[in-house]
Amino acid sequence: MPRELLPNLAVRDLERTKAFFAALGFAFNPPPQDHGFMYAWSFYDPDGHHWEPFWMDPAAVQPAG
Repeated sequence: MPRELLPNLAVRDLERTKAFFAALGFAFNPPPQDHGFMYAWSFYDPDGHHWEPFWMDPAAVQPAG
């Protein structure tokens, strides 16, 4: 049985989201990963839960079909 859940959070506005988490004082661990079309980072909240927000440029997504 799993004991931990690793949530990923899709965000719409990268700069606003980065500023929000920075203002809360969250420490990013490991450092953010910038792939150009995608930006991802992770942090631990005060209770020790691991979070991974990410942003992906909608123009980089291939349409289905």
